[in-house]
Amino acid sequence: MFTMQTSEFDSSNEEPVENEQTPFQVSWLPLSLVNCSQFLGLCSLPGCKFKVVRRNIQKDMEELKNYDIQDIFVFCTRGELSKYWVPNLLNFCQQCGIIIHHYPIPDGHTPDTD
Repeated sequence: MFTMQTSEFDSSNEEPVENEQTPFQVSWLPLSLVNCSQFLGLCSLPGCKFKVVRRNIQKDMEELKNYDIQDIFVFCTRGELSKYWVPNLLNFCQQCGIIIHHYPIPDGHTPDTD
């Protein structure tokens, strides 16, 4: 049985210790249904540090670049990026030569139709 000792929404102010992490996972969806030969990759937030998750942003970005990813869509708000310890993710991606498309959608909400 697993018990959580911190609040469900805890994002500790302590700097987390970097542990050995699992490879960054990207799930690939073919876009052939919309007559496109490319794929859409879905992944977790690079560099995220929340609860038991302790990603390393440099390692995650290296793995994304190894996939030859040129564009990233970020749906987190700036507040959420801070909460997950990656407040500079947008700038970091640009420095890595990746085009950022930032469309913040508050957690639990749906995007506007615009």
